[in-house]
Amino acid sequence: MLIIHASDIHCDKFLMEKILDLKYDALCISGDLLDEPSRMAIDTQIKTFKKFFKELKKPILICSGNHDLDTKWIKDIKRVHCDDIKDVKKLKFGCVPFGCKDFAKYKKCDILITHVPPFGSACAFDLNNCKDLGDKFLTNALGEGIVKPKFILCGHIHNPKERYEKFLGVKILNSSCNVYDICV
Repeated sequence: MLIIHASDIHCDKFLMEKILDLKYDALCISGDLLDEPSRMAIDTQIKTFKKFFKELKKPILICSGNHDLDTKWIKDIKRVHCDDIKDVKKLKFGCVPFGCKDFAKYKKCDILITHVPPFGSACAFDLNNCKDLGDKFLTNALGEGIVKPKFILCGHIHNPKERYEKFLGVKILNSSCNVYDICV
């Protein structure tokens, strides 16, 4: 299965066009679709994404990010799964909403889509601020065995120390402000 992962698109039309040109089985987006604050009005950004999603023909799995405000507008679009659990080609995807503190419902997920990488990982270390901006709740859930995914697809940190690493036995990819493909 070929997965395309993007994060922190912030309504960047160049990244959206890049995705339209790719072949894949599922598109995963780790939050921050919108750019808030922005010179472009939020309703204009939402219209841009609705048009973009309608052009895509494969499943779209999204978790909310800190810039996404209300995600009700996403949940009304066909083939888009936001902040929930979805099976695609025998893989269970957990789209974890921004600010989640309880990961128990994602225990059986093969792939977690989260906005913020786990605290303590190199993917969470922001080179701009020289500090770890990761999610401590996620790190605790991994450490305590509450979740045991094969992959964590994340973003949030635009300039991480590492884009890809293995942390606590889990492969992590931070695709912030970019697009990567993963073969699972």
